[in-house]
Amino acid sequence: MRTALDAANGYMAVSNETDPAERVRRLEAWHPDVCYFDPLMQAEGSEALTLMIEGARAQFPGLAFRLHGTLLEVERRIEVWRPIQP
Repeated sequence: MRTALDAANGYMAVSNETDPAERVRRLEAWHPDVCYFDPLMQAEGSEALTLMIEGARAQFPGLAFRLHGTLLEVERRIEVWRPIQP
């Protein structure tokens, strides 16, 4: 069974994928109805999440994303991330 941390690490891996086609393939393989919610954005489905990730990558060109800690873990896990030089 996949844990919340597995999901967060998977999201970071997808976010750091530089090939857009591979990013879409990974998202669709992850779950067909993948959802993402944070205080600023939300995406439902692999197409919407792909667009959101592409927007973040455009905002932070040349940087990668990594987990930076966990704020809260109850039924849902809240991760803190930051862009870094790869």
